[in-house]
Amino acid sequence: MAPIAATVIGLGYAVAIDKARGEPFWKALVFLPTGISGVGAGVIWSLMYAQPLGNPGHQRQLGLVNQLLSLVGLGPLNFPISTPSSSCPRRSRASRPS
Repeated sequence: MAPIAATVIGLGYAVAIDKARGEPFWKALVFLPTGISGVGAGVIWSLMYAQPLGNPGHQRQLGLVNQLLSLVGLGPLNFPISTPSSSCPRRSRASRPS
């Protein structure tokens, strides 16, 4: 019953905002949670792999993964931090096929 109700409500909302003023705002309101959940997941994972803070002699473990590794004696690891441009190697013009 719930899928039918959700479909009817969704179609009714779509028809209503199709003819309403401020259509882009209402459409953005619908799709905003999709983007927010991705950003939230990214922030959470960046905190999981966070690097140790402070001086080398007095470092505080910030990331949960490093804390767990320290508990089992594997020590903190410096996880690689990559940017989109560094994760994909670039091919030079000379190596491109003709």
